[in-house]
Amino acid sequence: MFKKKKLEDKPPQMISVHLEYPLYNKHYEAAMHAAEMKENPQRRVRWFHLIEMFKLSRGVEGATLEAGSYRGMASNLICQTIKEFEDPHFKGETHFMVDSFEGLSEPVKADGDISHERWAKKAFTNTSLDDVQQTMKEFPQVNIVQGWIPSVLQTLPEQRYRFIHIDVDIYQPTVDCFNYFYDKLNPGGVIVCDDFGPWPGGIWAGCAPAIKECCEARNIPYAVMDSGNVAIIKR
Repeated sequence: MFKKKKLEDKPPQMISVHLEYPLYNKHYEAAMHAAEMKENPQRRVRWFHLIEMFKLSRGVEGATLEAGSYRGMASNLICQTIKEFEDPHFKGETHFMVDSFEGLSEPVKADGDISHERWAKKAFTNTSLDDVQQTMKEFPQVNIVQGWIPSVLQTLPEQRYRFIHIDVDIYQPTVDCFNYFYDKLNPGGVIVCDDFGPWPGGIWAGCAPAIKECCEARNIPYAVMDSGNVAIIKR
């Protein structure tokens, strides 16, 4: 006969790992306050993975860049991490931020209906260059580049990168960013795409096929995280 399991024999529940890292939470909350954004539990754990992937680029030469900065919260978090772990005098000089600061470009069919609805309602337009400069005031030498992808990418200096955060929400800018930055990424460098998903209701449906198509075309492996972002390490 089978022995009945006792209640204490139940497997332990998974813990929220990011809660065990008070320094991350301190930086996250400081960035949230600087950007004047409200709490979002999904974002907190997703950006915990973002920062853990960013740490893998330590020791790799090159600049860091975020495409799709919105109000600047993630860039603030990245710069705080550099200051904490790499250079206590860091002022943002090797970090770049690229955004229209006017919302999204028009989605395509791959993005799905909800993304089109968000675009029509002018999602992410409650920001400006001035707002982002305020968010990043602790890092006055940060490089903020305003414009629409892909044309704005041609205005960036010719340089190599160690870390790229792609958070542009929709299919075509994700493709454009991946194809532009992967070739400029140094070996050992990391790309994290924020909205691989899948998300409830099918929002931002275009990011996953964009990354899959780009990686499959180049035979590049990628790792999907349960928080909805995806990471690529250049070999």
